[in-house]
Amino acid sequence: MIKLKELSLLPLGEDDKEFYFKIYSNQSLMQYVTAPLTRVESDKSFYLTLKKMSQPRPVIILNVITLNKTKEKIGIIGLRWNQSSSDQVEIGIILLEEYQGTGFAYAAKKALMQEAFDNLSIKKIVAHCEKNNHAANRANKKLCFNQVGQYTEKNSSIVKIKWEKINE
Repeated sequence: MIKLKELSLLPLGEDDKEFYFKIYSNQSLMQYVTAPLTRVESDKSFYLTLKKMSQPRPVIILNVITLNKTKEKIGIIGLRWNQSSSDQVEIGIILLEEYQGTGFAYAAKKALMQEAFDNLSIKKIVAHCEKNNHAANRANKKLCFNQVGQYTEKNSSIVKIKWEKINE
């Protein structure tokens, strides 16, 4: 658990299944990530994620962003390890719409990055954002990520930006 002034990042657990579905089935929230999940896809993804998180050497860690005062769940943030390098991760975050623009995403991302660098032996964090996801790209700049390239995924015309932050 990572505790901040207003937020806590709590490891995804069994009791988060409905919140996971709420996030990953929402078309608006998923517009810059992938197609929203159906109930069956969400349940399958949820249990697979819990299994991957419980391995001795997890390949993914997801945390539920929770408000300290109300205990309300407002988003999900996580790290996914690079398969070819154990000291590199990709960071991702999804925040409920009513909490976007509040600074909570920035605070959560900054805290998880610090945890990764300080306690998980991570040397590089990458983020991938659609070029027209202006809020995410501004946040990456504010978090001192360096833009290292642009690309389009296979069978897509959507331009994405690759960002990197190296632990110095």
